[in-house]
Amino acid sequence: MAKTVDYNSWPLPESLTWKVVSYLNAYRVVVSILLGIAHFGWLAAAAYTFGLPRVVASALLIGYMVFAAFHLFSARNKTANVRYLATYSLFVDILFLSLLSFIYGGAGGGLGLLLVFTSAVAAVLLPLRMALLIASIASLSIIGTALWRYTAGIGPAESLITAGLFGVTAMASA
Repeated sequence: MAKTVDYNSWPLPESLTWKVVSYLNAYRVVVSILLGIAHFGWLAAAAYTFGLPRVVASALLIGYMVFAAFHLFSARNKTANVRYLATYSLFVDILFLSLLSFIYGGAGGGLGLLLVFTSAVAAVLLPLRMALLIASIASLSIIGTALWRYTAGIGPAESLITAGLFGVTAMASA
């Protein structure tokens, strides 16, 4: 008779959690570099939403790059609490990506997809309640940005539907 393994989805084994966190940190560095290239390249004119000067978006992107580099190197410290590291880094990801989404025009700009991915990774690494909290913050951020743009007369009504679908996807992925 084959031996069965009692498996539940959380917590992941320590070695697998470290591996997922290291992949997440590498992904975060790549995303921050690509966003920086886009910002200082062809998206430079798009960073003026609601009268925000370009320096605000630049400072936010540079802060996200520094955060990504810090977590890439801090994940090498195997004495750190990997669950705390994952929780903290995913909350800060949601904060940075939500602010960038607000600056660059909501879910239609593609940053909503990064928030959905962050919600899905939170569901893999964290307990269900924490993952749902992160997903709900991401959903509210996406929908709130679209609602703000619509009421200010900047965004079309279709952006509310797109934002709602991104929000539902973020919650369903968690």
